[in-house]
Amino acid sequence: TPRFFTVGDIAQIGTVINNNSAAPQEVTVQLAQAQGVKLLSSNMQTVTIPANNSEVVRWEVIVDEVDTRFVDLIFAAESAEYEDASRPTFGEGDNNSIPVYKFNAEDIVATSGALNDENRRVEAILLPDGVDTDSGTLEIHMNASLAAAVLDSLEATEFIEYDYTCAHSIASELLPNAVTALTVRELGLDEPELQAKLDVLIPRAIGRLMELQKDDGGWGWCSTIDSHPWFTAYVLLALDKSQEAGYSVPQADLQRAISYLQGQLEAVNRLTQNNSTANRQAFFHYVLAELDAGQIEQLDELYEENSILLDPYGKALVMLAYGLNGGSPNQRTLLGDIFGDAVISATGAHWENEDYSNLSSDIRSTAIVLYALAEFGPDEAMGPQIVNWLMRARDAQLWRSPHETAWVLLALNSWMLSVDELNADYDYVLTVNGTAAADGSFDRSN
Repeated sequence: TPRFFTVGDIAQIGTVINNNSAAPQEVTVQLAQAQGVKLLSSNMQTVTIPANNSEVVRWEVIVDEVDTRFVDLIFAAESAEYEDASRPTFGEGDNNSIPVYKFNAEDIVATSGALNDENRRVEAILLPDGVDTDSGTLEIHMNASLAAAVLDSLEATEFIEYDYTCAHSIASELLPNAVTALTVRELGLDEPELQAKLDVLIPRAIGRLMELQKDDGGWGWCSTIDSHPWFTAYVLLALDKSQEAGYSVPQADLQRAISYLQGQLEAVNRLTQNNSTANRQAFFHYVLAELDAGQIEQLDELYEENSILLDPYGKALVMLAYGLNGGSPNQRTLLGDIFGDAVISATGAHWENEDYSNLSSDIRSTAIVLYALAEFGPDEAMGPQIVNWLMRARDAQLWRSPHETAWVLLALNSWMLSVDELNADYDYVLTVNGTAAADGSFDRSN
């Protein structure tokens, strides 16, 4: 027998019958069990085996059931004096079952668009010629708006293997949960089970982070003695969003952390030719501004002396910091620079990084740009293109990491509120092979 089958295989399987007696034996051989395959030849076979000799008996089979995961075989032999049975000598599990593989994989395709006026649009799904429709399924999910599709995938983040002494793992759980709770709160969603779980996870994480705070007010990575500036800003952001979502954070400990981060703002002459450091400083300014502790003079210096070093997401963070500090004419210039760096394609608009430290990624960078746009320029025409790209970048319903998911949720939540996207008002119809399968209307209620 083979080590494995693939769906559609036509193969020969066989068994060796040993006659260890001193006389010839007429033996009837059959597959007493053949689950997962269909026989293409006669099952019952009769062979005569000389004394102290052996004979190979074969069957032709086909693996034609697309849902088959394993083939389970029992070979049986019987003569006038003896009988025996056996399974394959190798395989999986106690029965040595033979696995069945499929040369296909799940494919998730997202399509989306925007109707800017009263109009009609058709989105079609066309299967290629010759596709085996018995070997898979097609699921269609329709959502009322680009960004609102993410509401179906809201969930709490809870790490199963949790290191209670590692501030990084705690903060990586807290930030997406805080942003999820903030989304539920600001959009007025009815999610009692999700809310109940968040009400357990978020206070627990806040308490553990307070226990791990260093004497200087900061936090370090796992098993480190010293505080780390970027990670401290990350923890502060998670705590700030927790506060916005309605959870209590010890204010004295928060102020100690703010003071530590203010002390990490670098003089602009130390950032020369280092975009990673410049982007990090932009993040510090944004987090401090979120906590009403912005340093506007130093923010101006960062923009005036080092804006050329900033990646698009760093410029977006400076835009956000300016907005939280009361606004600045520099925001319009920064927005123009950001748009000039956009990568436009058929799937939408996104931004790429030169700096891949600081947990940067193209998805997170694009989300931060959308977040800044929602706060500063929600009417910009590029907004729907950015949302389109982010929604297509999902792996099924979520993004690749809790960190990316947190930033995307933050951006989409702000975007939906700024453009009133939840107030849908249009009809839809879904047809399959020309026959209506579903129809209805989308509005605020659904």
